[in-house]
Amino acid sequence: MKLSLKGVRRAVIVAPHPDDEIIGAACLIHALRRRGSDVTVIVVSDGAASHPNSPTWPADRLTSARARESLRALLRLGITRDAVTFLRLPDGGLSVRRDGCRKTLHRALRRHRAMDLLVGPAGSDAHPDHRAVATALRQFRFGGRRLTYQVWPPRRRGTPASVPCR
Repeated sequence: MKLSLKGVRRAVIVAPHPDDEIIGAACLIHALRRRGSDVTVIVVSDGAASHPNSPTWPADRLTSARARESLRALLRLGITRDAVTFLRLPDGGLSVRRDGCRKTLHRALRRHRAMDLLVGPAGSDAHPDHRAVATALRQFRFGGRRLTYQVWPPRRRGTPASVPCR
């Protein structure tokens, strides 16, 4: 089955961490840009928890590097820096601070009311930050089309509530 993007003029892609927009939606972003759609990306967390307690990758260096990597990859897909918003919420803490995540993300999404398509992580994703963002997106009032992407395999019953940091 082919995904129809007919009528999508403006899309917002939401990523829990820097790089999730590439892992989960790069082909979609590419297809949208090829058809002339405006694409905006919102990255929710700062990405600092991927290398906890690393002497080589302290949090400030890591967050800068991950943001730069995302921006470089997005530029290759035709997304310029001004179309990317980094909310910089604490990585690994989105599920603990669900209300703050929801409020901050909804505030950012309200700046894009003209969007036709809202894309974010699947609610079945095994990563707790991804599930927190998926929940916040489900709670956002939006009359347009929604799509989700899977980064981590779906969480199965009887498995831990979190996955190792990446």
